[in-house]
Amino acid sequence: MPAAKETKANEDLREEFEALRGEVTEMMALLKGKASAEAETITAKAEEKLEDYQEKVTDGVEAAYEKGAEGIEEISGRIRKNPVGSLCVAFGLGYIISKMMDQGKK
Repeated sequence: MPAAKETKANEDLREEFEALRGEVTEMMALLKGKASAEAETITAKAEEKLEDYQEKVTDGVEAAYEKGAEGIEEISGRIRKNPVGSLCVAFGLGYIISKMMDQGKK
């Protein structure tokens, strides 16, 4: 009889283990579904932020380009108004820079 009790106990344990395994499998499936939904939400938020940053960068580059173009137009206008003075300034700056570069080599 003791063997019959052990067999019954083993069968009960096996049934409980199988039930537990089923519950764990269900929980894993639920967690996987929830994790997938969370991942989709996070991905959507990241894409949205990336698009916002991309727009900001594009706007910044366009603004910088416009400022640079305005600056070039202003300098161009000043050169046209006083070409001889501009030429003297450019020559003087070139001379100073060349002297500074020569001192670095010695």
